[in-house]
Amino acid sequence: LGPNLAAQTRTLFSVPFAGAYFTLAGVALLAIVLMSFLWAHPTTTITAAAKNLRHAKPPDPPKRPSIADVSRGRIHAPLLRT
Repeated sequence: LGPNLAAQTRTLFSVPFAGAYFTLAGVALLAIVLMSFLWAHPTTTITAAAKNLRHAKPPDPPKRPSIADVSRGRIHAPLLRT
């Protein structure tokens, strides 16, 4: 619709392509007006459990192994072994 409409209306005014610009701007405004009348259902519903999640404490990050633990063999670290 857009390219054909622009090609047909580009010589509508004495300024080149002014007609195409105003015509496509009118189409955009018409689309905005039509879309303002659309109504959509909400995609999700918030349950009581989901509402409580925002008050929950985030989990502690995992403990990072020390070099001493790895060298003593307490922690299996296959990437550190050759």
